[in-house]
Amino acid sequence: MKVFYLNRERYKKGDTKSALKFALSLAKEDKGIDTITLLVLQKQQYEPFLGEIGFKPTHFKNHMASIAGYKIQIQTVKTYNPGYQFQGHPQSEILVAVGVPPRELIRFEDYSNIKYWIIVPWFMEENSEWLSIFEAEDIETGQRIEAPNDADERIVNAIGWLRETSYPNEGYHHPLDENRLLQMSNAIALYKIPFNYASTVYCALHHGLIPSAARNTAEAFLRAQGRAFAIKYDHYDYTFLKEMMETNHDK
Repeated sequence: MKVFYLNRERYKKGDTKSALKFALSLAKEDKGIDTITLLVLQKQQYEPFLGEIGFKPTHFKNHMASIAGYKIQIQTVKTYNPGYQFQGHPQSEILVAVGVPPRELIRFEDYSNIKYWIIVPWFMEENSEWLSIFEAEDIETGQRIEAPNDADERIVNAIGWLRETSYPNEGYHHPLDENRLLQMSNAIALYKIPFNYASTVYCALHHGLIPSAARNTAEAFLRAQGRAFAIKYDHYDYTFLKEMMETNHDK
């Protein structure tokens, strides 16, 4: 996924129009795009956010319009249901999210049919971390947000070990896989390894984890900072986990 954003401290009139114009320019350059989705938080925002680009109540009712030959979906976070694509298959959708907070955007991160994301923030402050994780590009200047690429090497190695042993992309679905995640989380807290949520998610994404797996891993690490997890299957001692954190698993 490639993420773009409109750099505004707060949403203002005309922002949706600017974002849609950029989406149409992307679609013209990328012939594989067949759908542009305009996403808002709730139906009450249809008129204030989308009315400025000429959409009418009939479009909102039908959740559909057409501009310049492109199918435009009009959705809320409750009605939106993007498609999956198998890895390597062509992606065909641009998502323009207007005033949608990160807690809702996270729900759609794994949907691989979305090739381009264009974020129009309601408040930039609440979106800044999410945008930095994906190194979002300013649609007006072309500059990218600096990524939180400063994870401690031991965090990187812990992620590598979990990737190799515990099937994070399948959701740590087996009890022993989950147990390894919880034990490693406890070990990171025990040894006081410097930890940051955003840099951990960024690191995990760049070491083979899908977004939901990256966040599940980072959230477990974060929770253990406050209170250690109770462990059902105590297969590993902490000296072994410390060794795994000091071993590069990408070689």
